[in-house]
Amino acid sequence: MHRALLFSLACLLFGCGTVRLRLVDDHTIDMRMFEGGSEWADSGFGGVSGLAWDASRSTLFALSDAHDQSGPPRWFTMSLALGSESLAVGQPRAWVLDVPPDADLEAIAQDGDTVWVASEAQGLYALDAQGACLGGRPLPEAYCNIKWDKSTALQGPRHNLGLESLTRLPDGSLLACNEETLIQDGERTHLRGGSRVRLLRLGCDGTVGEAWYETDPLPRSAWRIPDTRQCNLGVADLLALDGRRVLVLERGWDTKQNQIRIYQIDVFGAFDSGLEGEPVDKQLVLDLEDIRQRLEPDVLGRNRLDNFEAMALGPELDGKRTLLVASDDNFAGLEGRSHQRTLLLAFTIEDY
Repeated sequence: MHRALLFSLACLLFGCGTVRLRLVDDHTIDMRMFEGGSEWADSGFGGVSGLAWDASRSTLFALSDAHDQSGPPRWFTMSLALGSESLAVGQPRAWVLDVPPDADLEAIAQDGDTVWVASEAQGLYALDAQGACLGGRPLPEAYCNIKWDKSTALQGPRHNLGLESLTRLPDGSLLACNEETLIQDGERTHLRGGSRVRLLRLGCDGTVGEAWYETDPLPRSAWRIPDTRQCNLGVADLLALDGRRVLVLERGWDTKQNQIRIYQIDVFGAFDSGLEGEPVDKQLVLDLEDIRQRLEPDVLGRNRLDNFEAMALGPELDGKRTLLVASDDNFAGLEGRSHQRTLLLAFTIEDY
C-alpha cells in the first residue's frame, strides 16, 4: 500500500492530524535586561538558540549559543506572563554552564530535573537547573568529523551546519537532527532541491535509530543571488507534541531575508527501516510569512521575519497548549547591528 495512504489511515485511526497555530502575541526581549546569576556578568542577553519551559518552576530557559568572543556558554532563565492576547517576560538571569568553553550550544530539552543541551559538534550534555554537568552522551560516529587533512573533512557536519535541534519524546528518548546534509550524505540545500538530514533517536537504553527528513529547497528569492553558497536552508529545531507528532522548524536565508516555516511529521514507525527508507512525510503547519505583517516592526520600522530558530511548549492558556518560538539576534546589539533582535512569539495549539 502506498506510504501516503498508510499515513492518512494511521492519522484517522490514531488521531495524528495536523495541528493549527493561532498567534497570541509577540514580545521583543531587550538585550539590556540582564541580571547575572553567576560570577560572570559582562554582557547582555542574546544568541537564543533553544527554548525549554519548566512548568514545575514556571520558568523559561533560553539557551544561548555564546562561545569564544561572545562570552562563555550559558543559558538565561526568566518568568513568563501569557494572557489571551498578551505576552511578556521577566528580567533574564544568566547562568554559566559546566560544559567545554568552546561548546557551540544550539538546542535544549528538559527531562524532569535534567536539562539536556546539544553542542553542534561535540555531543549532548546533561545538566541540572543551575547548569552543573551531570553527564553526557557522545554522538554516533557518522556525526563526527573525520578529516583527510587539516582543511578537508571526509564525513560529519559541514561548518556551522551540525546538530541544531533537540527534543524529548514521552518515552524519555531524545530526538535530534543536523541542520543540513552531512558530508557523506550528499549535497547541501540548493535551488532545485532540499537537504536530506538525519533524524537521530537516542533511546534511554542506549539504542540509536535514524530516519531521513528532507528540507525545502533554498528560498525562491535566492535565485537572484550570484553565489548561493552564502544562502542556506535547514532544520533549526524540533519539538515533540506527543509520541508521534513532531514539529520541525525550517529556516532559510538568502543573505537579505529569512524564510521560516513550521512543519509537522509523524515519527511512528519512521525508524523501522532506518536510512534504507524514504524521508518522512511532512505537512505544513505555518509559513511565518503569512503572519509577518502582524508582528511588531523592528527598530528600523520594518516588518521582516527575524532569525527564528527555537521552539518550546509553553504554559496552558484557556485549556490549550501553547507554542513558543524565539529568534536569535546573533548578538547584534553587542556588535552595533541593532536591527537584529530577540523576538518571542506565543501561539495556541489548535486541534491538539
